[in-house]
Amino acid sequence: MLLVYDLRVRYISGNIEKTTRMFQSQEEIEEFLKDNNYILMNKKINWFQTFKLYLLKIIMPSKAKIELNNKELITLLKILRNIARYRQSETKVQAMFENFAKNDKRYKSLSTVLEKLSTAMEMGIQLNKALEQVGVPKYITKAIEVGTESGSQEEVYESLIDLIETKIQTERKINSMLLMPKIIFFFIYAYFLLILFVIVPKTKQIIGMLDPSKFPELSKKLYALSDYALNHKIWFVFMSLIIMVVVYKTLYYLFKKTTRFIPKVKDVFLAEDYTMLSALLAVSLAARIQLHEAISFGAEVVKDNKLKTKMFIISEAILDKGQQLSQALRDLRFDRGNNFERDFYNVVYMMEDTAEIESGFKELYKEMKEKLEDIIDGTTKLINPVMLIVIAAIIITLYYGVQAPLLTMGK
Repeated sequence: MLLVYDLRVRYISGNIEKTTRMFQSQEEIEEFLKDNNYILMNKKINWFQTFKLYLLKIIMPSKAKIELNNKELITLLKILRNIARYRQSETKVQAMFENFAKNDKRYKSLSTVLEKLSTAMEMGIQLNKALEQVGVPKYITKAIEVGTESGSQEEVYESLIDLIETKIQTERKINSMLLMPKIIFFFIYAYFLLILFVIVPKTKQIIGMLDPSKFPELSKKLYALSDYALNHKIWFVFMSLIIMVVVYKTLYYLFKKTTRFIPKVKDVFLAEDYTMLSALLAVSLAARIQLHEAISFGAEVVKDNKLKTKMFIISEAILDKGQQLSQALRDLRFDRGNNFERDFYNVVYMMEDTAEIESGFKELYKEMKEKLEDIIDGTTKLINPVMLIVIAAIIITLYYGVQAPLLTMGK
């Protein structure tokens, strides 16, 4: 049973200290004393800290995990890197976490995570275990754990920061590619309000003598909607804005899903996945993480479900069957797959039996990053004309609805 103890210990040199630690058995206490050259003077269970421990670990396991965005992850890793760089004691680390959580309110989730880390460290939980409890991705906690054991913490933190910054830049580029649909949608909404509140009322002054029953159906509905909008201005604008936002979110979601099936756009998302996969493998291998674990961590950062499944299959093949990575890739036809799969396989095949596989993945990451940028540029050039055609069709339709009665009057 996990219990938190208040220990009063004496160094060999004679100094006496008090410490609070979490132990599962008497053997763990004795091992702790032996590792630190302590002599135990007395001990007692700290029931309050034990209660806090079980509250964190058992009563609220799901709420203990908080989703950090990429910027918050980078900030957390920079804090941890500075701690590793200046070799701060646990007491100072705990104080830094508490101070940051209280004073920096830019990132609410990060402040909560740091408070929980401070509480966990106060109860004697190791940093990498505490990070895992609060929801930091497993590949990060594993890299930190291995980096701590090998004495290369600072290098691991730098690599992880570079990895997440790459992720942010990649997502920003893809979002910029999908910016045009946003601009067009809200331009159409503004044009729609302009027609209802300005253009249609002015047109009605000209066509007031005509018989509305002879108008095209589109014009009838447009003019009726304009009358309703003018009589309920605030209500109409408020409700139409809500409807437009809901419609926009739905269409944007469908747009992102359907474009994945367009070969040119699908390449963007595949290039993003292989860019992140190559970067993560390079970081993991630099941190001396086992290859099968690095591959399974890679499945966490890719978005394509087929590629995710393949990564898990490859990880199991390496661990359970003792296969080489190149053989596992061949079994899944990577050597005869798309351009990204072939590039990935070729790097592994050439570098696998050498000590250069880590640098091979770094080079592959650079190539994939350049390829991703080229594909995004090409796809943007494809999407923008299509969006312009869509907006032109909508404007022409609305314009016809307004002007059709005038054409009738001319006849």
